[in-house]
Amino acid sequence: MATQTQPKGFKPFEADSESVHHPPWFTYSLAGIGVLCGIVANLWQVFTSVVAFFNLFVQGTVYKTMDPHSQGNATAGALAVSIGMAIAFQLGVMFFLLAWSLLSFIADTVGDFTFINLLSNDPFMLLGYTLSLYAVSTIILSASLERHWAAKIALENWRAFKAYTRLMQLKVQAAQAKQEGK
Repeated sequence: MATQTQPKGFKPFEADSESVHHPPWFTYSLAGIGVLCGIVANLWQVFTSVVAFFNLFVQGTVYKTMDPHSQGNATAGALAVSIGMAIAFQLGVMFFLLAWSLLSFIADTVGDFTFINLLSNDPFMLLGYTLSLYAVSTIILSASLERHWAAKIALENWRAFKAYTRLMQLKVQAAQAKQEGK
């Protein structure tokens, strides 16, 4: 039995242990769903925080002691402040800016609990809503972005492997043609 020699420069493909073990299309899809859910959760958290902060404004004693005309004027300001606070605190949670993140986490938690308390006072609902919202808006979003990046790298590695395999096939064909020509 003849031994087959490898062409010069041949290096066998070695899969590393860090490779993505799902097809890139599946990982892209899963990551895309996670990123979409994370973005929607962050936008939802801003919305619920606006509702909660605005509710805290209009339920406060300063607002309640105003006459109806003054309340009408103060409403636009309270809404603008609520929107600004909600966006600033959500960005603080997303960017993990140490002390600002802690303050943002507390403010978001107050906003989340205030919002869900407008709908339910069940402790399980309060905890479930808050934990699920935080999980999707931070952990799942971050993990999905990592998976998306890993899928992109896996796809590029797959393309490089296919190109390498094709190149090796061409080299083998060229070597065989050269052998037959002698």
